[in-house]
Amino acid sequence: MDDWQALVADLTWMGPPHHTGAATGPARPWDRSLPDWADDLAALLSTASVTPVEVDGRAWEIVGWDTAEEGRAGWLVPQQASAEAATSAGLHPDHTALVQVLGGITERFGEPDDTWLVDTDESLTLATALSTARGVLDAYEWAWDDDGLTCPIRPAERDDWYAISREANGNLTLAHRTSGRVVLFAPDHAFDDVTVLDGCPEYSLYTRDGAPDVRAWVNGVARQWRAGLS
Repeated sequence: MDDWQALVADLTWMGPPHHTGAATGPARPWDRSLPDWADDLAALLSTASVTPVEVDGRAWEIVGWDTAEEGRAGWLVPQQASAEAATSAGLHPDHTALVQVLGGITERFGEPDDTWLVDTDESLTLATALSTARGVLDAYEWAWDDDGLTCPIRPAERDDWYAISREANGNLTLAHRTSGRVVLFAPDHAFDDVTVLDGCPEYSLYTRDGAPDVRAWVNGVARQWRAGLS
């Protein structure tokens, strides 16, 4: 079973009758250089294969690994972004450098049970970055008002924070465009690795243990996947 077949077996909505025009190329080892700071991600990808796939006319890659259970696991990855596109999207410089090598992560198959990617729709893609803190925090302002608090991300600053990961339930991992700081907006969660951000009520903004910034978040995901595959 190749990685496209493994993906469709796990994620049935990616195959017929939902998508009928898939064509794959030969798998090859991962051979791209990552930013110097992405050491854990580099270690993970050094053991991966890359399979080009075109689905209904759109080009993707499947980045896949062997698992300890003799199966396959992997990511469906959009094409790398150009420097111009990443700059135009206003990504943090670390994210800009990364997305030119790895276009982000959409679907996953055979994934470990306990990673920050579980239940996410997309992570690190240009499409995800279109979502900013403004919409969710403007709509959720009542949570601070009810507790007599003021949201530490003020209205004038909310477009300075953009999503690097989006969960199906609406939770967003947000990064600051210039500092790279990471916070989690999670009105619906059962996480045990988060701390309420100062000045915030429960089920609003959090810091995530071990992920103060973009670099730490990316490398944290990579470590989780390496552990989960072994």
